[in-house]
Amino acid sequence: MSKKKGKLADFLAEAEEVLNSMGKDLVKLGRGVKAGVIDHSVLNGVIRSAHTLKGMSGVFEREDMAALIHSLEDTLDMLRLGRVCLTYEVLDCVMDAHDLLGKILASKG
Repeated sequence: MSKKKGKLADFLAEAEEVLNSMGKDLVKLGRGVKAGVIDHSVLNGVIRSAHTLKGMSGVFEREDMAALIHSLEDTLDMLRLGRVCLTYEVLDCVMDAHDLLGKILASKG
């Protein structure tokens, strides 16, 4: 395996791991939607995962992922700051972005 392919494989594996962690946190975050309560420790975990993925995407020149994650971070930051309420619609958008990131990763393999 060439170095470039090896690095890409490492990127894909690590990105998938971070994305899986983010997905688990999004499920936890979703539990608060009905009550209108945000677990800030869980939200901060989602934000950290998104930030990590954005950095990794930049290093590996995955502009498609980096741009999507940047928008996702904006939404997550608005949730963190209380500028947006955690609703089913907002959570659906965040989950859709998460799903799309997974599809982008899967297409790179």
